[in-house]
Amino acid sequence: AFLAYAFLRIEADKGYDMGALDDRIEDWLEQCFDVRVDFEVRDALAKLRDLGLLIEEEGAPLRVVAPSDALRILDETWDGLYDYA
Repeated sequence: AFLAYAFLRIEADKGYDMGALDDRIEDWLEQCFDVRVDFEVRDALAKLRDLGLLIEEEGAPLRVVAPSDALRILDETWDGLYDYA
C-alpha cells in the first residue's frame, strides 16, 4: 500500500490507472533491487481505499490525498484502534 501511495503521489502527473501503476511499481522494484515480483496492486489499492487515502473518480486517473491529510487520517485511525481509558 505504501508503494502505491508513494507512486500515486510522487508521480501524480503520470495519470496512472491500475494496470499502469502495477507495471510501474514492478519495473521500479526490478530496477532498484534486481527482483521480479508480481505486485498485488488490487490489494494495495483496496488498503488505501479502506483507509480513506485513495481518491477515485469515474474516468479519472487514480489519486491519493495529500501527505498532511494522510497523516491526519492515519493518526485518527490509529487512535481509534485502542481504548486508552
